[in-house]
This record gives sequence, structure tokens and C-alpha cells, in this order.
Amino acid sequence: MKEPKETKTQWKTPWGIMIKTVLILLLPMSSWAGGVGTTAAQFLKIGVGARAMGMAGAYAAVTDDAHVLYWNPAGIAGMERPQLASTYNVLYQDTSQGFLSYAHPMDGKGVWGVGINYLQVADIEKRTGDTTAALSTFAAKDSALFGSYALSFNNLSLGASLKFIQLKLDSDSASAFALDLGSLYKMSDLPLTFGLSVLNVGTSVKYKSASDPLPLGVKLGAAYKLFNDKLLVTAGGDSWIQESRSYLQCGVEYMPVSILALRTGYQVGRSSDKLEGLTGVSAGMGFTIKKFIIDYAYVPFGNLGDTHRLSFTFTF
Repeated sequence: MKEPKETKTQWKTPWGIMIKTVLILLLPMSSWAGGVGTTAAQFLKIGVGARAMGMAGAYAAVTDDAHVLYWNPAGIAGMERPQLASTYNVLYQDTSQGFLSYAHPMDGKGVWGVGINYLQVADIEKRTGDTTAALSTFAAKDSALFGSYALSFNNLSLGASLKFIQLKLDSDSASAFALDLGSLYKMSDLPLTFGLSVLNVGTSVKYKSASDPLPLGVKLGAAYKLFNDKLLVTAGGDSWIQESRSYLQCGVEYMPVSILALRTGYQVGRSSDKLEGLTGVSAGMGFTIKKFIIDYAYVPFGNLGDTHRLSFTFTF
């Protein structure tokens, strides 16, 4: 029996292309899946952008912020003007994280981007034995340099980021390469966007004789705008393959006036992290002054402590 003609043509539509893209992006996962494991470069799992974190990280389908390069490289495809974005995160104890990205549209030929994501732990005490006083202190610094490109095909956008990852611990160092792949689909008749990204598909990190894989992750998301774009509702899900950890998120952004944005969100699944105290919730706000945006987010992590995220975005 011949296959109905309409079934064949469905794969030629933007939605059919999106489905095929999803299947292609998911193929590499089967090689890495295998239950709980150890991964290197854990800083790659820490979300960036105060706007994104204020909405609990439900950000894989957002398209108007250069911070989305971390979440889904396809998110910059629709940008019409160059944008510079930066984030500084005060994390636990002597740990801090920074992110800097730049996205540049090329007159209908796609959008390219570059950036760096880093995490630093200062004042780690060094001992050679079981002594009370430390001999000295040292630092650990992990970083990822990346270049990105995204292109739109009607309602479908595709993007990719190539990353060079370097880990430094005192005098030792290790490096790896990784690829992020992303896709977005915007509905024609609704202000609704779907996003999918596969992160950190790459080589293992080797310190001397020890070798560990990168944290392979999959992010899904949806974003819906209401009331003339004053209200943004987002939802998403993360899955970290080797650790067998999954999280669900939802977030809301409301702009009562054009210069002010209020945000909140909640993440489900933090109970598996076995943290005592308040976890999963987040809140934040943003201020827009002409082309300049300042965003802040508060994200508690139970007994690890509260984290504060500050971001700056400038549109040229």
C-alpha cells in the first residue's frame, strides 16, 4: 500500500523540518546515556543571565537576549541589532562566575556570536599532610571560549556554538572541545516559540591519568507572550544525561511599564540534589534605560547559601 501523499509532504513543512532536526540532535545522546556517572567541567551546568535565572532557567525558547547563547545558540537568529551581554554571579563562599557574549546580525545572512563563560574558586588551602595551618593557597579557574552562528528559515531557526574548554587547578590544566546545537520554532498564528538544544557534545577532559566526559545536557523550552508583550510565560526542562538528573522549570516576566520588568520562577527536581533549606524558587527584576538593561536575580540553594546574579545588556 502506498503511503498517503500528505504524510510525505508534511516533512517538507517548517514543522516537519523541526521534527527531523530534533531527531538528529538527539542521536548523539544514546552513546553517553548510562546512569549516574562522573563528569568534568561542572561549571558548564551553571545557568547564566540574571533575567534567565530570575525565571528559574526556563529560557531555551527566549530569542531577544544575547545570554541565550548559553541556553540555545539558535536564540540569536532573529536579532536585528548587535548586542553585548555580561553577567557576574556571586556564588558559594569564594566562588564566582562570569559570562560575556556578543551577538552580531549580518543583514539577512545569519547572526554570529562570540563569548566566554568562566568560574573561579579563590583561596583554596594547600596542605601536604594532616596539619592545622595551610602551607599556602591557590585558585581553580575553569573557562569556555565559544563562537556561535545561527540562521533562520522562515519560522525555523538553527544554531551552533563551538567551544574550547580549559580547566586549571593550581599548576595543572586540562582542555576539551565541545559543540552546542540548537533549534527554535515560532508559530505563525500565535506568539508561541518552542526551543530545543543539546549542549556539550565533545571530547573528554583528561587530568594526568584521569579522564572524565563533559556534562551532556538537553534543554527543552516554550515561551508565550501575552497582553501586547507585557507578559512573558516560559516553561522548560533540563536533562543531564550522565548524572541521570532532570529538572522542570516555569517562569514569568511582567512589565507594568516599559522600563521595569518583574520576574519569578520555580524549578522542580532540586530535591534530588539533597540540599536542605529553600531551593527551586527564584525572583528578580530588570531596568531598561534606553539601550541599556540592568537585571538582578536572587536564587537560593539551601544550605549552600543564597546566590545573587547581576547582568548588563547593551543594544547598539
